[in-house]
Amino acid sequence: MPTATGIAPPMQNKTEIDIVKSFGDWTTFCHSYGLKPHDNDDNIEAIRLLHRMADEEILARKLAQTLSQQQAGRR
Repeated sequence: MPTATGIAPPMQNKTEIDIVKSFGDWTTFCHSYGLKPHDNDDNIEAIRLLHRMADEEILARKLAQTLSQQQAGRR
């Protein structure tokens, strides 16, 4: 993973890609959280943060879908 230049690490899924894109790019994502993408420890922390954000987004979508299906079943 080339962190010295702030190049984004490989994303695990589309949700992670979308999150980073919503910030503009990897460098902006890192800077938004006070992290330096060229610092290996900060880059690792940014990756962990991204994974948590993506996990929460995926769970929120699943919950919304489940609730929608339950409501449709009551009609």
